[in-house]
Amino acid sequence: MPKRSLPSERIASEIREMVLKGFSGISEMMVKSAQLFVQKTLEAEGEDFLGLKWAERSSGGRVGYRNGYEPYQVSTAEGAFTVEKPQFRDGVKGFESKLLPVLKRRSDSLELLTVQMWIRGMSQADISETFKRHFGISNMSESVVQGLCRGLESSYKEFCVQDLSSHDVLYLFLDGIYLPLRKKKRSKEAVLSAIGITRAGRKVLLGLSSGPRESYECWKDFLRDLVSRGLEMPLLAVRDKNPGLMKALNEIFPYTAQQTCLAHKTRNLVNKMPSELSGELRSRLDAALYAKDYKTALELCKGIIRDFRGKAEAFLHCFEPDLNEMLAYLKFPQNHWKQIRTTNVIERRFEEVKRRTKVIPGFQNESSGLLLTHAVLIEYMKKKPWRGVKTSEDDYKKLDAIRHALFVEKKELRKVA
Repeated sequence: MPKRSLPSERIASEIREMVLKGFSGISEMMVKSAQLFVQKTLEAEGEDFLGLKWAERSSGGRVGYRNGYEPYQVSTAEGAFTVEKPQFRDGVKGFESKLLPVLKRRSDSLELLTVQMWIRGMSQADISETFKRHFGISNMSESVVQGLCRGLESSYKEFCVQDLSSHDVLYLFLDGIYLPLRKKKRSKEAVLSAIGITRAGRKVLLGLSSGPRESYECWKDFLRDLVSRGLEMPLLAVRDKNPGLMKALNEIFPYTAQQTCLAHKTRNLVNKMPSELSGELRSRLDAALYAKDYKTALELCKGIIRDFRGKAEAFLHCFEPDLNEMLAYLKFPQNHWKQIRTTNVIERRFEEVKRRTKVIPGFQNESSGLLLTHAVLIEYMKKKPWRGVKTSEDDYKKLDAIRHALFVEKKELRKVA
């Protein structure tokens, strides 16, 4: 074989040797074949990235050079193997494979399944035996299972104490879901969650905690913990109409504007519309809540109040007091409106948590429930990365002006009160 050769050629040579000398089982050959497939794919991706085939000379204007390989381990049901990821230098940005993240997600799903089985009360030895007997996965030994469970426990503990001071959070989303966090207790308990959108436009999971319910005390302790870990005052907090959360927010973040979730609020308002007026009222409500700007929305809302006074009192009793909090999002950059008018950023992700946990009659303990919730969210984030928000220079100027106005205006209001 030539001195300079591709890693795939070496693997192919090893497969030929296995065929000539004989191999112990089909599993061994499957692992080698998978290794060859992945390696060839990586090499093809490298050629496409550089625009040159292996050992091909450029005709001029070369933008970079091959710079060896970096080992990368891949786990499969049949066993683990190592491939060589191409490296480049001089004038080219980092090479990123499209195949490797897919393989990593498959490994993450297997890890999450392991944790789910462990949380439901199976011993690590039983989990290992289940993988081997029912799934044909022989490399999930008891020590591997133990390592996975410890690793995810460690990851969750690190998450709970992570420093938040590096996150300049503009928008804070708060919501709670109810899960059966105790095995012998029929009622579900609240899992309080916080997600932020930073000034750089990234979405970050900030906190997870549990409480018997979404009370003022539980939310206050939850928000205090975020502050103790370095979270600064956000510009806008997006939440539902939970009175305990609203009171805690006013106390912990007194200068933060608040947006009530329009999805929750609209459902409540529709339920209070008189049936004979529901068509017209719903049409005017949508036009007002999704108007082109704050001033227009406020005028349309005032028109609804004026025209339906005495005709839809239950609706107006629910609508009028929350007017400012329903329209708060319209004061912020228009590029951000779709993201900040509801708590969907939390609810969509917790739908996956509910799907994974509904088959569990009760967790072993509170910590197990939070551990699985965290593991599911992390896996979901890897499969479907959170889309951030785009912010222009004009948007940044507007946000800075809003921050100043919130601080000054709310400070004066608190003095008067």
